[in-house]
Amino acid sequence: MRRYLYFHRGASFLKVILSGVILFGLCSGMIYCEDVSVVMVGDKVVLENDIRAKMRDENKDYQEALRDIVSEKLLLLQAEREGIEVTKEEVDSEINRIMKRFPDEKAFFSQLEKEKIPYQLFRKQIEEKVKVKKLIRKNVVDKLVITTSEILKKMKEIEEKSSNAYKVKMKWFNDEASSKDFASSFNDTKEEEMTDVGWMNSEEILPQVLEPLEKIGKGKLSAPIKINNRYLILLLKDINKRKPDAYTLYNRAKNALYNIKFSEKFNAYLRELQSRTPVFYSN
Repeated sequence: MRRYLYFHRGASFLKVILSGVILFGLCSGMIYCEDVSVVMVGDKVVLENDIRAKMRDENKDYQEALRDIVSEKLLLLQAEREGIEVTKEEVDSEINRIMKRFPDEKAFFSQLEKEKIPYQLFRKQIEEKVKVKKLIRKNVVDKLVITTSEILKKMKEIEEKSSNAYKVKMKWFNDEASSKDFASSFNDTKEEEMTDVGWMNSEEILPQVLEPLEKIGKGKLSAPIKINNRYLILLLKDINKRKPDAYTLYNRAKNALYNIKFSEKFNAYLRELQSRTPVFYSN
């Protein structure tokens, strides 16, 4: 599945990895940390520090963080109900994949230590992440149906729209002042701090991001773009205005349909789990 130009990059690296499907908050290095039960999802407890950690690590407000954690607990609970098992080899494979993102094994364990995540806890979280991924594949992904006629229709829609591709670098900021300071003092050294997103097609980019991107010239920097409560700066490295070939159109159409259908089916599946799972909120 293609990546999208509005993903969050503010959280610590390992916690971003863990949040790929399911992230359980940690109370490490927090000023405010209170082991108070807020919600019971079936037999699973959501603690106050779970919510506060997710707020901090993913830059979400309290209600967003709470909703996400409740959904995560629902999925894990259902995976356990269905007896979905994860082998040691599957966990090892996922951890090895994560380790490859680090220069070496020592750097990986140094990051764990820096984030105050015990290895056994990290391993447990990975096991739960894999378990939930298998649940979602079984009950959502494997049930998606995309017909040839749907793909052909979507191909035509994409072809009729502007199909510019943008080669972009990006950097997120937590406040407007720091984003403006970065832009005003921009140079080659500053560019090295930006993340290389690569080529992105116009239909894959949020409208509020695409609009300023279309107005800046090649090699130019955008003004700070407010996305929720954070700020994004883009550097347009190149632009490609060629029309896509049939193979590219087919893959774009199929990916677009997959994303739409997955979102609809996944949300319906979550609502189904919520309807038959007791969720108790403490007063």
